[in-house]
Amino acid sequence: LIMGLFWAFMILGRLYPISLTLQSAADIVSVANFVIISGLFVALGFYQVHSCLGLELMIDQFCWAFVRADDDDLKSCMGKWNLSLAHLRRTANNLEWSILALETSVLPVVLLTGAQVLNSASFTCLACMQGILAALPSGSMVLYVFFRAAAVTEQCHHVSAFVNSWHSDDGLVDKMHPFVQYIVNSSAGFYIKGVRLTTFMVLKVTYFIIALGFSLMTSIMLKTVGDNDA
Repeated sequence: LIMGLFWAFMILGRLYPISLTLQSAADIVSVANFVIISGLFVALGFYQVHSCLGLELMIDQFCWAFVRADDDDLKSCMGKWNLSLAHLRRTANNLEWSILALETSVLPVVLLTGAQVLNSASFTCLACMQGILAALPSGSMVLYVFFRAAAVTEQCHHVSAFVNSWHSDDGLVDKMHPFVQYIVNSSAGFYIKGVRLTTFMVLKVTYFIIALGFSLMTSIMLKTVGDNDA
């Protein structure tokens, strides 16, 4: 549903500037091509989000298996954790290039949209807002994908605290502590080219993009006011 909303906003952002001039066959073909390409773009994002949600479900299943296991069956739990870790790293390894491609593809869209707005003969705040509406859905979708991937790392980070807080017999405390340390030292998470993706990293990128967009909007508004005064 969320990815479908992103796709709908992408199409609306594209149709709104040319809705009044959608008369020629070239305009119709252009819109049709955009709908197809944006659909493939959203489908790729949906595949990545679906995979990340599956990884989160896998971590939940491990926690549920740990709760149901016998108190003296830590060896079996360790094997299940190793299996989950192998699935996690394999999936992240298969997704890293597609996630990097998705992220890289948005940057030219934003730059080309900004260049088209700034070089427009009728440069106004309305044209600027139309450019932002055209680029905002795709950028928001990429950030959403990164947040879902970072959520996998955060969920893996909470597994050790969950295992450590589980009540067991006093005689198993000495056995439980090495298992918790084993989970911590495994450094489980979603990796992209060897870098562990965390929510803090995604928040920093989001903050940088918002600050950059705010400064760009301020510069455009000042330029528009100066042109009107002239």
